[in-house]
Formats: sequence, C-alpha cells, structure tokens
Amino acid sequence: MDSIKEIKDYIEKNFSEKRKIHTEGVRTTAIELAKRYGADPQKAEIAALFHDMYRGVSENSLNYYVKHLGLDSKYLNNCNLAHGKIAAIIMQRDFEIEDPDIINAVSYHTTGRPGMSLLEKIIYIADAVEPNRSYPGVEALRKEAYIDLDKACLMSLSNTIDFVRSSGKYLDEETIRAKAYLENTIKQKGGKPWPTESTRCLPERRCPLKKHRISSSSTFRERHHLRTFSSSVPVHPNDRSIHWWMT
Repeated sequence: MDSIKEIKDYIEKNFSEKRKIHTEGVRTTAIELAKRYGADPQKAEIAALFHDMYRGVSENSLNYYVKHLGLDSKYLNNCNLAHGKIAAIIMQRDFEIEDPDIINAVSYHTTGRPGMSLLEKIIYIADAVEPNRSYPGVEALRKEAYIDLDKACLMSLSNTIDFVRSSGKYLDEETIRAKAYLENTIKQKGGKPWPTESTRCLPERRCPLKKHRISSSSTFRERHHLRTFSSSVPVHPNDRSIHWWMT
C-alpha cells in the first residue's frame, strides 16, 4: 500500500534513531501478534507505523493541533495523551486511511478504551512489550501477550494506572474504564483477572474527527504542501520537525 511507503518515508526523515527503533519493534511485534490471534497483519503494520507519528513533536505544536482539531482540552500540555489522537486525525486527512479499526488502534494505543477490538488490543500491547522495552515486569507482560491478550492488556492497564497515580499525573478516564471492562470480560469468560484494586466506570467522551480530502493522485510532499497553505488546520509555523516536506 502507498500509505505504508509514505509513512516509512516520514519516519526515516523525521524520527530520532530511538523512535525509529521503537516503531520497528512495535511493527514486528504487532505483525507477530496479528498472526498469533488471527487479525489482519497488514492492518497491524499500518497502525504500528502510524502510532507514534506525532510522538516527537514539541508540546507547543501539539497544543496547536489540539486546539485547531477540536480535541478536548484535557490533551493540552499532555504529549503522552495527545499524540495518538492527532495522528489518528492526520492519517485520515493526509494519508486517506479510512479503516475505522486502524484509526481507533492509533487513537487509543496509549489509553486503551472499553470494548477494544482485536487490532486495538494488539497495537496497545505491542507498544508496551516490543523487544526494546525495558522496565520492571515487562518480561512477564511480554510472555502473557502471546498467551492471553485480554489478560496482557489488563496487566498493562493496571501498571499504567498504578504508575500514573503514584506520579501524580493526569489519569485518563478511558484507561480506568478499559480496565474495568476487561476485568468484567475475563470474569465472564471464567478466567481469573489480574489482581488489581477496583475502579469505577466513568462516562465515555468522544473527540470529533475532522477530515480534509486531498486528491489521491497527490504525492506525500504535495499533500502536506496543500495542507500547509489551504487547510483550515495549518502546520504550526514554529515547528521545524513538521516542516521537512517544505525543505
């Protein structure tokens, strides 16, 4: 697919070496898990390549996109939460990717959400256990990912909740709700959920996705050139990391 070549070109020109290594690790892990659980390996590859498209962008630029793309204010000054939401919108607008499963996998790869699809779970856990990840408990999580995907996701969500709460940072309600949903799912299947403290289920919020159609015949460079000068959501003028196609 052209989108795979285009995002690989973007990665090569914009990502740090560390981010390139991580993205490749997520890509290979996602493909392996897709084959293991019967998901579409190509969709897994596309989502993996796009998932951190805006991870290395400055906080000021991410804030600019949050405001102009109509995202919730909770994403302001929060690179960790904002980058996936922005990437999900841009991949629709500029790369013409319209598969909702791929879009959601990118959008929720940091927080998770209740009722995640198979692909969403794969990208979520691949991001957490790719071979270059090194943190306490990753080996157990990596092993579980190839045994029981639901339990692995629950383990990761629980770890995230514990870490964010202990650090005093903002905890997205989607993560709390995703954990509660998986606990219930595992219980219904007759399995034993990963031992965690109970959490209450909060109401879901949705962020609008605005599309900007660009001709399919346009090249990747031309698409971003058009976006910069004609889109209602221009590129942040001070962000050189997003301006590579103009140089």
